[in-house]
Amino acid sequence: MEVEQNTLQTMVRLNVGGQYIPASNDSWLSRTWYDDLPYIFGAAFGVTSKADKNVRIRYPADLPVYIAPVNVYDTARSMGPDAMVNQNFNLTWVFRVDGNYTYLVRFHFCDYQMSKVNQRVLAIFINNQTAFPDADVIGWAMQKEYQFTRIFRYM
Repeated sequence: MEVEQNTLQTMVRLNVGGQYIPASNDSWLSRTWYDDLPYIFGAAFGVTSKADKNVRIRYPADLPVYIAPVNVYDTARSMGPDAMVNQNFNLTWVFRVDGNYTYLVRFHFCDYQMSKVNQRVLAIFINNQTAFPDADVIGWAMQKEYQFTRIFRYM
């Protein structure tokens, strides 16, 4: 009988659109969050933004506040406000991975600019495979039981 063994190891944790967050500034778990800029591929770096000081980041009631520091949720990177640019370009991050392993990819989303379903819908690709064709962060937030963790095999 063959027994499958799994081990989890964090490869990289990014603060998209934001700055490096040292372990000493993390929320109780002493994790390091890296600036995403060195991982962006190509010339499309997008536009970064930071939530206005009047915006209050609220964690869902069923998630502990240590899920990630507020600084992870109060910054963003997008292609900008021009819809034509958004249709023609992608934001792409590249990571060095080993093809003999399975990777768990976890996303943290927070939209501090939009507030209605379908205002910002994006496609998420992992290794040129469609992970989520119509990712609607606001729509997801309104579904209490929604789980969006998926495992992809890098080939």
